Amino acid sequence: MRPLEMAQTPVDVERLLREASRREEELLAAGWTRQFSAEEPRLSEWVALYEAMGMEVHLEPLTPDLSQPCQVCIVAGMVAAGGPREWLIYTRPNPGASPSEDDDLP
Repeated sequence: MRPLEMAQTPVDVERLLREASRREEELLAAGWTRQFSAEEPRLSEWVALYEAMGMEVHLEPLTPDLSQPCQVCIVAGMVAAGGPREWLIYTRPNPGASPSEDDDLP
């Protein structure tokens, strides 16, 4: 497919949003809490922090809402990086873990 043809190929935005919504519903039903989105290097720092607090951490690639013009920069970043750069962080309590002993909290 040539670039001009690709540019004219419609993106099924509704399908992409439905899939992202369905995935989030599955995660929420499994006890995950959506926290926020981040990219490196802060992503790794937040994952380490949540794990040190005894939480399980799950990452999902950020799905841009392609119906919104402000999301173009997210898509451009994904294309430039060859994949997702920004990730959604989900956490849930880890019953088998306890917070890190290195904490200075009272």
